[in-house]
Amino acid sequence: MYEIAAVCAAFAFTAAWFAGARRGKSPKAFFTAMMMFWGAALMWGVDCVAEALDGKPAFDMSADAACLAALILACGLGVFAVLRFTEIRRGRLSAD
Repeated sequence: MYEIAAVCAAFAFTAAWFAGARRGKSPKAFFTAMMMFWGAALMWGVDCVAEALDGKPAFDMSADAACLAALILACGLGVFAVLRFTEIRRGRLSAD
């Protein structure tokens, strides 16, 4: 469950970052969140492959896995919000 959530979040932030890059504005907060989620997806992807090679189900669909996925998404979005707020605040301060 957490692997699927990390991959979905990584794709969402990747799309947002590329959309900003096409307009000439690519905030570092989007890039940082994108890389955090891709790193988590890679880490858990290796874990899923190891589980599948051991004969266990690759994706854990338990309630604990859902809670972990929610916690990871909340923490990642929290870091993104703090970074984005800091970027916006610095932009306003330098413009004054």
